[in-house]
Amino acid sequence: MTDPSSEERPPSKIGPKVAVDRALPFHESLVHMLWHAVEGRPDSTAVIYQDRSITYRDFGRASNGLAALLNSLGLEPGPIVLMMANSIEMDVALMAVMSVGAQVAPVNPFLTVAE
Repeated sequence: MTDPSSEERPPSKIGPKVAVDRALPFHESLVHMLWHAVEGRPDSTAVIYQDRSITYRDFGRASNGLAALLNSLGLEPGPIVLMMANSIEMDVALMAVMSVGAQVAPVNPFLTVAE
């Protein structure tokens, strides 16, 4: 198996045209990126929301626990809608849904569309 970080990645077709920093680690997904951070710096702050924060260790533990619960429910394949306000718990839930391989559709019921 080849190291994905050594493979040539095509340039992005969206966003600003910036040089790719090859010194940055390559991660297969956001879930893989999270676990790399949990293992590498468990006591560092992962998320700050308003006056609260959570470490990578606790964020990983919480998202892993929720992912286990989701797996135990035997849900059918497909998207999972999360209807929650912006919060650390929403971030945990997003990561848990991605961890079980489902698509996630976050909905904040408190946001309104300006006319």
